[in-house]
Amino acid sequence: MNEKIDLSGVFSLAYIKKSRYTGSFHSMRYLLELKDGQIAATIYPGPYCFEVTPDNEKETAFFEYSPEGLNETVAWLNQCYDERYREKDTLLTGDETIQ
Repeated sequence: MNEKIDLSGVFSLAYIKKSRYTGSFHSMRYLLELKDGQIAATIYPGPYCFEVTPDNEKETAFFEYSPEGLNETVAWLNQCYDERYREKDTLLTGDETIQ
């Protein structure tokens, strides 16, 4: 099994025109918002919320505000999880099915 973040049917571009969107995937948290006409995607470690997580533990990337940009955002979130969190989650849980 190869789990991935998938925002299909859960999130739309129109949503972040009015509000931030937060989510989590195992131990990785993320926040999506509209900044300067772009999708700003920020990842940070759980278990705490965005507001109390130190800024030096957050990483932000910007993407075009478009359907293609949203696809790139989701791909970036999945890449970040694979590169920064997957191994740690597997070690912490002992769950080898986290792939």
